Amino acid sequence: MPVSRTLLESRRLVSQRHVNPLGTLYGGFMLEWVVDAGTVAAMNFVESDVVLGFLDKMHFVAPVRLGDVLVFRGWVVGVRRSSVSVLVESYVKRDGEVRLATVGR
Repeated sequence: MPVSRTLLESRRLVSQRHVNPLGTLYGGFMLEWVVDAGTVAAMNFVESDVVLGFLDKMHFVAPVRLGDVLVFRGWVVGVRRSSVSVLVESYVKRDGEVRLATVGR
């Protein structure tokens, strides 16, 4: 299967329950959403259930605020005998601009 067919794109709206008193997204929610996107991308590739074995790196690049729309893009970047590596990027859409928010693998 070509990697392009593993691309997953999803969106999340950041609501009040997702933010701290300063109005920025709790990192735990971002991690959960990145894992969800990566899991679905991997499942699309193997056409079966998968489990998270390892989260190698997570870079928080830009703050995410209440009311922002997050776009997650995940795709398979490596395949081994019993594992699949997935890269997930998230972008924040605010005021008509799109900027990179996180990168996780």
